[in-house]
Amino acid sequence: MKRRTRVFLSIFLFGFLVPFCVFADSNNISSLLFTTDSQSVVTNTLSQALTVQTENAAGTAEKVSETNDVTFTSTSVTGKFLNSSGGAVSTTMSTNTASRTFYYEDSTAGTYTITVTIKGRTSGKTFSATQTITVTGNNSSSSDNSNASADDSTASSTSDNSSSDSDNDSTYSYSSQATIYGGQEDEPFNVTIGRNRLATVGEPVTFQAKMIPADSSYSGASFHFSFGDGTEWNGMLAKHTYEYPGEYVVILDATRYSDEAVAQVKVKVVSADLSLQNVANDSVTIKNNGSDEINIGGWTLSDNLGGFTVPEDTIVEGILTSQYQRA
Repeated sequence: MKRRTRVFLSIFLFGFLVPFCVFADSNNISSLLFTTDSQSVVTNTLSQALTVQTENAAGTAEKVSETNDVTFTSTSVTGKFLNSSGGAVSTTMSTNTASRTFYYEDSTAGTYTITVTIKGRTSGKTFSATQTITVTGNNSSSSDNSNASADDSTASSTSDNSSSDSDNDSTYSYSSQATIYGGQEDEPFNVTIGRNRLATVGEPVTFQAKMIPADSSYSGASFHFSFGDGTEWNGMLAKHTYEYPGEYVVILDATRYSDEAVAQVKVKVVSADLSLQNVANDSVTIKNNGSDEINIGGWTLSDNLGGFTVPEDTIVEGILTSQYQRA
């Protein structure tokens, strides 16, 4: 494993800068709606991406003009709302954004209602969106998150030692002859490493091997990752940092006694082409000059007055203006 590279953006301020920002009128927001369909998900397995969006009366996306606090609830007492890495989801919706993406996991089978509520920190205005989600213990569910992607096309699996990429029709071969998991109940030993990823050069990506079904025994199991850039790792949990942009195929080879299983995900790695448009005592405006969204969660923005720590899962698509508390 490579050492994690921490990315810092340094700013040196000369005099007081007043942020110049154009905000949408919060009165234009009339509703909060799910833009993703209802899902079925296997117990103890991360769902596909779920997204809510603020919209105006015309039914088009309308960006919020203030930071909003986000509340997630489920009619299941065992339901969990998580981020793309399986950690705690961020509970804020930043200024000048119109959507919030999250993931759901539950250990109890059933059909539940999930509710997302946003509340403006200044105006106090609230909007809510609800949707049903079905949790099943049957590992043949078509919503298996090993085939799910928030940003890319779904990767298809085959029962041979190769897999066809639906994006570019290229074929990938593996050293193992084991069957790639395709959701068949009669397959004795299956693994997954989740959905396809969008990553940034210099920032680590987390991969975790999981059994299919989730209650399978890990006794006697071993896991080997190949990250697609010539590096490898042994173990269930891996963090890897890519040094160059490109598209990589990550392969997980797993064995349990005499059984073998293979899983794969694709990782699109992009360079961060960001610029700071303005900085004030309690806000910062960042412009993404590239064509791909960039996740700057965990980054530190610093100047001679202190620094901002960006909340997890903060996505920059175009121009993002957010209020942060200086460290």
